[in-house]
Amino acid sequence: MDASGSRAVWGGTRRWLGAHLRLLGVLLALLLLYTLAGFLLVPHLARNALIDYGQRDLHRHLTIGAVRFNPFTLTAQIRQFVLAEADDAPIASFALLRVRADALGSLLHRAWTLSEVRLEQPDVHVLIRHDGSLNLAQLAPPRGAAAPRPAPGALPAVRIGVFSLLGGQLHFEDRSREQPFTTTLTPIEFSLSDFRTQPAFDNRYHFSAATRAGERFEWSGEFSLQPVDSNGRFSIAALRAATIASYLGDALPFELRDGSLDLQGEYHFMPAAGGGLSLRLPSLQIHALAIAPRPLAAEASGGTPWIEVPELEVSDAALALTERKLSVARVSLHNPSLQVRREADG
Repeated sequence: MDASGSRAVWGGTRRWLGAHLRLLGVLLALLLLYTLAGFLLVPHLARNALIDYGQRDLHRHLTIGAVRFNPFTLTAQIRQFVLAEADDAPIASFALLRVRADALGSLLHRAWTLSEVRLEQPDVHVLIRHDGSLNLAQLAPPRGAAAPRPAPGALPAVRIGVFSLLGGQLHFEDRSREQPFTTTLTPIEFSLSDFRTQPAFDNRYHFSAATRAGERFEWSGEFSLQPVDSNGRFSIAALRAATIASYLGDALPFELRDGSLDLQGEYHFMPAAGGGLSLRLPSLQIHALAIAPRPLAAEASGGTPWIEVPELEVSDAALALTERKLSVARVSLHNPSLQVRREADG
């Protein structure tokens, strides 16, 4: 090959390398911009938008510890979220919210796919004020700013691999009553696996909560959204009579001095087919129940309970609301005592 041919080959190689180096430089620049935007710009914009929304639209105080976004794993995290009233009364908070999107799964399943949604240590304060208004209801956007209602039709295709709620707390206070009622559920745990909005798909869930008095509530089962259908199991353990009495207050013509309740049940909710709600209670047990007169009547009776039931058991009860039908297989009482007295006025 002569010198002119070598120069031509070298010139073509240089042009090829130059073009590809420029393309590589553009790709590297775009990758750098994507990385900087994902790690720095997106968290900054999201944090400011959330805080502005809380102050401008909700008229509440909203603080956020940190917002992070990984553009390569499509994972967003919010830490130390706190929403409070204008007077700093707590409304809701959580330690961590992590959402991980699955781009490949979204393409394969043709559905908005999240591989994980994780919420840690949520703390919600539910308050019924003296006028009966609910504090959480006031967090809804004003009617004038409400988004237009979507057209009726099928639900959007959504899939969530795992949704988990860990270490939650729910504080409930009712100030609309003559005697305010307060209680706290903690810890609250909830898990939902392989959630889908597709028709006739059974989504499995499990919920558990407890009070500081040792009362426990368990709820698990399956539900579908198209059509709306749900069935499952629930149980209540060691529910104290004092808890029921403190909430019902003056609505009871007597006092529940002692006792606890254990309940196991199954349900089926199927409104679309006209089936409504049906309940089956395999076991309902009441332990050491004592019903006494109110304080004024108690003075006349010496404070002795009117009714004492060491043990009451109801077996295989069933309730069908649509049919207005209630059936009970067996009721058993163990050593009950009843105090009957004729007053002076007859």
